[in-house]
Order: sequence, then C-alpha cells, then structure tokens
Amino acid sequence: MAEVRIAEHESGITVSTDFWQVEHARRSGGAWGSLSFKHGSGKNLLRAPLTSSLRIQNAPTVSGYFSEANETQPRLYVESGDNGAPVVVTEGAYRSADGASIPVGYRRRVEYCANGSAWMSLRIMSDCGCDGVVEIRALDMQLRAGLTDGYVRFHPSQAGGADLLGGRAWLDLKRNNATPFLSRFTPLQISCFERGVEGLELLTGSELSRWDCAVRPDPGLGLYRIGQDTSGTSIELDPYCMISRRLKVRIQGALDFKLGIALPQARLQIANQRPVKHVFMNSNWLGDDQIEQLAAEGIGLICFKDDYRDGGEFWRNGAVTPYDTEGMAELARVIETCQRCRIKIVAYIAAHELHPETHAYELHAREWMHSAARSLDVIHNWIASSSNSKAETGGLMCLRSGWLDYRKKTIDAILQALPWNGVCLDWPAPMPCCGQSHAGGPFHSDCEEVLELLDYC
Repeated sequence: MAEVRIAEHESGITVSTDFWQVEHARRSGGAWGSLSFKHGSGKNLLRAPLTSSLRIQNAPTVSGYFSEANETQPRLYVESGDNGAPVVVTEGAYRSADGASIPVGYRRRVEYCANGSAWMSLRIMSDCGCDGVVEIRALDMQLRAGLTDGYVRFHPSQAGGADLLGGRAWLDLKRNNATPFLSRFTPLQISCFERGVEGLELLTGSELSRWDCAVRPDPGLGLYRIGQDTSGTSIELDPYCMISRRLKVRIQGALDFKLGIALPQARLQIANQRPVKHVFMNSNWLGDDQIEQLAAEGIGLICFKDDYRDGGEFWRNGAVTPYDTEGMAELARVIETCQRCRIKIVAYIAAHELHPETHAYELHAREWMHSAARSLDVIHNWIASSSNSKAETGGLMCLRSGWLDYRKKTIDAILQALPWNGVCLDWPAPMPCCGQSHAGGPFHSDCEEVLELLDYC
C-alpha cells in the first residue's frame, strides 16, 4: 500500500504517492489537469483537463457544449472517506467556453485509495430543470500521443465468445485507426497504455445500471468511444448521446455516475534483475530429495495447484482441507521441506469457481452463481482433455453475492490451517452477470468486488 499525500495551494490541490501525482486545477473547474508517473515517462499523461460536459440544442436561445472544465471559480476542498481515505471534492456549474452558464451544476468526488485506485463519483444536478439536452458526457479524457495498446471488456449484452463470459478485445493504438473502439453500450473496463512505460485503466463499477439506465430505462442509448489521431488518444464515456437524432431529454434533479480509475504503482526497473523461477505442483507428492533438487536448480516459488486430477484425489475449489489425514500430513511435509529449502510455496485459489462436491455449493450455488442468462443454470468449467464426463474445476460464482464473504473466509482458513507463504489468486477479472438478486438493473459485473478480494488477499 502506498501513502497518499495531499497538498492544497492557490492553484488547486496536488495528490501524490511514491508512484504517481495528480493535479486538481482550480482554473479548470477543479478537474484533473495533470497526471504523471514517477517511474514512467515523467510527463503529463493528459493533454487536456479531465472533464464532463453537456450538449444543448435549444436554438436560437441556448446551444452548444457546456463543460465542467470551463468553471473558473469552483469550490474545491478535501474531506475524509468512510475508510479514512482522502477525498477531493469539486463543485461548480457547467459553462460554455465564453463563461455562459446553464442551470446545471456538478459535484465530482474523487476518493484516493492506498491500493492505487481512485473512485470518481460525478453528480450532475438541476433543481429548476434544463431542457434540450442531447448529450451527457460523464468523462472526456484526452491522453498524450505515443500510447501503444488498449483493452476493452464489453458490456454483457454485446458479442463475445461461445463461453458465455462476455466479449473482450485488445486494441492496437499504433495503427492509423480513428476509432479503435465504438459502442452504444457501457463497457466494463477500458485500458490505454504505452507498453512498458505507463497507462491507466477505467472501470465503470459493478452497478452497470448507474450508466445503462441513468437517463432512460433502456440500455444502449449512449456513446462509448476510444479515438485516435496525431494529437493522441481520447476516451469518451457518454451514458446518453442522441445528437444526430436530436432526441432531447430534460435534466431534473440529480444524475449519479461512478467510475474507477486504476493508477498502476509501477516501480523503478532494476537493471539485470533476475526473474523468480517457479513451477506448479499437485498431490502427486514430491519427495524431499526432489524438492531439494528444485532448489538446487534455482526454483524460488511453487504454486500448489490441484483443482482437478484424473485418477486421484484433488483439491476441490471452495474446500479448506482437501485431503484425508494422510494427505494433509503429506501436504504439511511438502510445505515444510519447501521452506527449509528457501522455496516459497503458495496455495492456488480460484476467484470465481466453486466445486459441486462441496457443501457450500449444495447450499448456495443458485444464490451465488454467475448468471449468463436468466434462463440458464450454473455455468461450469469442464476439463475438455478428460475422459471423465464429470471432470470439472467448478461452477462459476459472481463475487457480487455472498460468495465474496465465503471466499474470504475460506482463504483465511486455508492460511491458518498450514504455514503457506501466501495465495495465488486465479482469474481476478470482472465477470458480467444478470443475477437479479445481486444488483439492480438488467446487468451488472463484480468489478468492485474483484478489487476488494485482491485488497483482502
């Protein structure tokens, strides 16, 4: 964890750690005016202030773009979050480039967590109401030139593979492509970076309905785009965009959007640093002499992964003590021998899988399950290479359910039962779901819960 430091000054507020620095610029509505990484390029990743904006079509009276970044006299202050994390709050009105305002205000609250994530909550509000809105852009992020790669995890309603786990795509930002990504549906995740240097990741949170249904009850009325030109890369997140069709909405009351920004804690690269050699092991128990030989060969880490094995006992995902008394004694011997030989050994833990031959599955599988469609039962990860028709590593669970607390408790119990050096958490990625008991709206993910589990580990 990195200490987050706050410095208030006349031109705004600086937030920094040993890895990155953010400048909230007072002259730009309190928005991020600068983001730099200490062990990256050291340059500003942003080529314009991070902002939100509204487009009005009320000719001949009011028309055009009104931006958060055009507010020159925002209220800018610091407060503490529920867990003690520092929070920077900015408040003001949406204004045009020449300073004209509309009766709509904003409140952006950014909570800076020690794990390198910043959670932005944007409230767009109007007491008296504002008509003629054809575009609501919750995020306009202009990034510098030179980024090489992008990654997008699609909305669960969009095309994906036949595995029912949603679509995803890598983007080549070096190519001459003006629009590497375009969708009217909210993506779960967007990453843009220069390979080996620096970058960031955007997460729309677990409650997708906050984006999908904020303005209208129907998902798919927005515009989500990654753009590319000679100036650099741009990211636009519009939960409502009907400019060409001139379908206007009225802002009355408050609209709330939540966005996570992951700021990598990239460390200084050490010249000639040797990689850690590692191997996997299961319950085909190695003898002490074999482990000693691994140490002599320079192995420094063993991941004990035994989530399925034909023809023998294995560690069913979700179980704490997987073997009988003799098997647990063998496992304890292996751990002791590894540590005597200065090899670290960690237990493989699946973030999303629960094996059907566990009591927890029997009690809670339909309550916790990842729901790919409301007409389907639990999705299982089958072992295609096995001749056993029941061979699997487990059914898929959604972390935005009681599965998260159960997974935490099993991790605690596993680490208390034997002196492991830690855990290897597999598949720590957000999974789309439409389980109605987990969240509001037609779709959600378990993005925030994945981060919570990673923090917990």
